[in-house]
Amino acid sequence: MKLTTTTTIMAVAAGFVIARSGVKENTSVQQYAHTQTSIAEPHGRRMEKNPFENLSKKELWQYYREYRKDGNTLKDSGLYDASVVLLLGAAECAGKLDRRDLASWQMNNAAKHLIDKFKERTGYGHRMNTIESMKRGEEKQRYIDKTRDVLLGYIENLETAHEYLQEAAVLNEQLPDERRNRVISSNSKFISWVKSFVYPES
Repeated sequence: MKLTTTTTIMAVAAGFVIARSGVKENTSVQQYAHTQTSIAEPHGRRMEKNPFENLSKKELWQYYREYRKDGNTLKDSGLYDASVVLLLGAAECAGKLDRRDLASWQMNNAAKHLIDKFKERTGYGHRMNTIESMKRGEEKQRYIDKTRDVLLGYIENLETAHEYLQEAAVLNEQLPDERRNRVISSNSKFISWVKSFVYPES
């Protein structure tokens, strides 16, 4: 099985190096990938280019578990971009293992990490609560306009998350699961709501 995501294997690999080597969070994965001639395996060994080429099922499972675990750990440390790329790596491994269910989950989880990044960087929860508590008037409208500007500055994260969720949904259709479908749908609805808030006239 081959995932259709535009994220390349080298980008996934570069993300792993970013995660392991302490590269700054805002480093472009694509830009960083072009500077790499080799990448690290989970246990520190070195291998050339595609980390998943000619790997056994046992090795793919090892990569899957490593990427998923480290991705979640990095997210908890606030390193969202690196965590996302590792989860995409986990999805790629799951795809090569023909586990569409696990690939779907990891694509969803990568999207959720970007949603969480969006919420944290914009102060989304606080802003929405503030808007809810303010009385109608010019001051509230100014705050709403300012909030739209702030959210717009990070909307690219949600655009990318939407792409991952679309792929997660396609994978889920191939091996349907009601709970997974609800989670994917919930994340998609959040993105749709934010877009309707940021672009009220569209």
